Amino acid sequence: MSRPHRGWRPSLRLRLTVAGTVLAAGAFAVGGLVLLSIYRQSLISDEERPLLATANQTLAGAGRPDLPVPIPMPVAQGVPRLQVLDSADHVITADAASLRQQPMLTVPPGATRRAVVVTDPVYLPAGQVYVLAVAGTTPAGRRTVVIAGSLDPAIARANQAALLAGYAGAGSLAVVAALAWLLTGRALRPVEQMRGQVTAITASGDLTRRVRQPSRDDEIGRLARTLNEMLRVLDAADRQQRQFIADAAHELRTPLAGITAFLEVAASHPATVDRDALIRRLLVAHHRFGDLVNDLLTLASLDAAAPTRYRPVDLAAVVRDCTAHLAATMVRLTTTAAGAAIVLGNPTQLSRVVTNLVDNAVRHATQCVAVTVSTSATEAVITVTDDGAGIPAGRHEDIWRRFVRLDDDRGRPHGGTGLGLALVKEIVTAHGGRATVRNAGPGAVFTVTLPLAPAG
Repeated sequence: MSRPHRGWRPSLRLRLTVAGTVLAAGAFAVGGLVLLSIYRQSLISDEERPLLATANQTLAGAGRPDLPVPIPMPVAQGVPRLQVLDSADHVITADAASLRQQPMLTVPPGATRRAVVVTDPVYLPAGQVYVLAVAGTTPAGRRTVVIAGSLDPAIARANQAALLAGYAGAGSLAVVAALAWLLTGRALRPVEQMRGQVTAITASGDLTRRVRQPSRDDEIGRLARTLNEMLRVLDAADRQQRQFIADAAHELRTPLAGITAFLEVAASHPATVDRDALIRRLLVAHHRFGDLVNDLLTLASLDAAAPTRYRPVDLAAVVRDCTAHLAATMVRLTTTAAGAAIVLGNPTQLSRVVTNLVDNAVRHATQCVAVTVSTSATEAVITVTDDGAGIPAGRHEDIWRRFVRLDDDRGRPHGGTGLGLALVKEIVTAHGGRATVRNAGPGAVFTVTLPLAPAG
């Protein structure tokens, strides 16, 4: 099945540049609108001041009986229109062009002032007009002076300012985009270099190589350290896997070689073969082979972190069952359990822990092995003590590693596979516990501590 076509996908550098430019454009737009609005309002205020002064001056003489009709004002471009209204809002005088027009604006009763902006009025040839009405009491009664002036010059200046602001904003955005492109490229250059180095390492398969780590302690430096730590872990895992495969192959070859040798002897000299002895030898090799395969499968399951269902398990009962089924040996085995020790775990894996610890102790003990189970407020503790030679100095951590044995004889019939204690450590760790060992002089003391199951 072919993969679906994903199309063009922009680079991170381009996406960051576009995002920065869009944010800058938004900031410029909001700031520009606010500034242009303030500037436009200031222009209107500039137009309003002379109109208000004229209206107040006209209102001061509006009560005179000799008020001229019409008011002597030129009718020309840029000259405002003026009306004087009586208490009934009738036009009593005005400039020549507005004398026979309807009142341009009125003031509600009780108010003294009103202003509006009108678009395309009939009384003034202008696109937008500022109309101001001022009312007051005169000797002749209430009078209202209405004056209208064109806002077109102010609007033209505001539009010109908006156009200039648009050009300035476009130029600024171009500068912002260029700076964002350069700065993001500079910031991402070390990341691209590290990507290339990791690609080269992956292609070569040499996990011992590392990426160059910057000296600065920032996100790039921390990323480099994280990549190097990942490479270190991968290198260690690769080495461990190679060693594991080599050791597993060696351990598997030993019982297979024994079985092959027994069968070849039987085939070459059938008359000299003791059938019962051959069967016993084959069974021993078979059991050893089966134990090794089971241990390898258990380790593989633990390495894969396969989900395991945990349930309440009584460690004291597990210890009693495991020690009861041990084969008879020359070593005296004692078991002590003060009471139930309930933990959450997998009973099969916990049985493997106890069996491996006791088998290890029996192999190295001289006369006796003691197994005890105790509890504290929060933990259950299994202690396995033997009276053998103990653990050599400096080897206390080595015994928990896979295929590590303190003796060098891999072929002795009663020796372990080198996986027993490694299984103990990994199973206990998977159960949230810890496994330790110390010398007791004579002998060794193995301790497994697991958290108790919650009450209820």
